[in-house]
Amino acid sequence: MLTFKKSKRYINIVLDDYVLRIIENSGQDISSIRLVKEFMLPAGMIEHGKIKDELAFYDFMKNIVKELKIKNRPVRFYVPNALVIMRQVDLPAHLEGDAIKEHMMLEIGASLHLPFDNPVFDVHILPREDEALATNTNNSQETKQGILFAVPEAELLKYTEIFVDVSLKPMVADVEALGIYRYFYYMSDSFNEDAVYLIFKLNLTSTNISIFHRHQVEFLRFQHLDIDPTAWTMEETEDKKQHWVYQGDEAQLIGSIEDQIRELSRLMNFYRYSMNQGEKQVSHIVLTGDYPQIKEVMENMQTVYDLPITLLSGYLSKEKTDKLGTAYVPTLGLALKGAGAS
Repeated sequence: MLTFKKSKRYINIVLDDYVLRIIENSGQDISSIRLVKEFMLPAGMIEHGKIKDELAFYDFMKNIVKELKIKNRPVRFYVPNALVIMRQVDLPAHLEGDAIKEHMMLEIGASLHLPFDNPVFDVHILPREDEALATNTNNSQETKQGILFAVPEAELLKYTEIFVDVSLKPMVADVEALGIYRYFYYMSDSFNEDAVYLIFKLNLTSTNISIFHRHQVEFLRFQHLDIDPTAWTMEETEDKKQHWVYQGDEAQLIGSIEDQIRELSRLMNFYRYSMNQGEKQVSHIVLTGDYPQIKEVMENMQTVYDLPITLLSGYLSKEKTDKLGTAYVPTLGLALKGAGAS
């Protein structure tokens, strides 16, 4: 989303309200990964993507940098999903480069309203289905479409400033949905250019749904699950492996997830009929996330939807060796940043 400068070795950081995952790699090659770590975040430090206790987060990150010996490393990270706003926008067709940003700076707050002040934003121009411009008779009315990603500057600065304070070098802030799609496309051996892919990311406390067609994101929605997020705890098995366990009302958790699965039907209808007048529809579902029983979720979805469903897991190579599991898919997508996909 935002590129500050280039470097060869990267620390890739994915943050949620309850966990931080780190992968180190060289450039954009996942086969060069040499560090994979997961850290549980104390409750209340980050809530809905916003840093609530800056001093505690600073101490937390400082200890990680020291423990992993990653001082002065360049960092790529995702803006937390809860902070990202996506809008489809119409732009004058003649605008290019910096002129697009200048145009959007004038439009935000005037014709385009966002739920926060002082946004940091990026615009992805959508390719046209054909060579002709969408025009009126007057050339000044020619337009092209773009996707606007915006985040609150104040919240983004908290992350970048703390990273700098603990001797890390923030280089790239990305959108997680783009990273997951980037990894999916990189790993796919049967990708269909004409297919419409819905990516359903199910985490411990939230869902993030995105729809892609011809490498462009066309829909994005983040939502918290209706559960007690503090009821998740990390436990260790006899063989020293860590896993998440829900200590709260399990029936409420399962019910909330089932609601989200059913909601997919409404969203797919909205995409098909409201957004595309019946001319396009979702043809493939991709499931991923760090929810522990995600395989059971996939089995449930297969009984509801008559569509191909792919469970996207993490691997350390395109040949699918050294499996990491679904939880690390977003981190791997970040490690591929710049690899030629979205």
